[in-house]
Amino acid sequence: YRPLMTVRQAIAVAGGFSLLRARTNQAGPDPIDLRRDYEMIWGEYTREYFHSARLRAELDKQENFDTQPPQGSPLAPALAAGLAKAEAEALKLSLNNFKQEQSFVEKGAKDAA
Repeated sequence: YRPLMTVRQAIAVAGGFSLLRARTNQAGPDPIDLRRDYEMIWGEYTREYFHSARLRAELDKQENFDTQPPQGSPLAPALAAGLAKAEAEALKLSLNNFKQEQSFVEKGAKDAA
């Protein structure tokens, strides 16, 4: 608490007020927290799913990879598409960098010979 702070500001600084958290008779974990954690873990899983797909495509020197979200994903299609698009752009950049490095090394080998 600080001087001249309103009750609303004090509640906001404390992290807010939840009616479910205020119940003392509730047994077990908070359903809102469980739902948030469930969606957060699915988001992390989907991000890593697309990251591993990009790495496999990069190792195989493929220009693209499967951008379909994992089966059973509860995430919004727009979110999964955004994650896939970011990894597709990273794949394109990585392949371009590899091609440039490869041509530089080949040119250096020719110049040295």
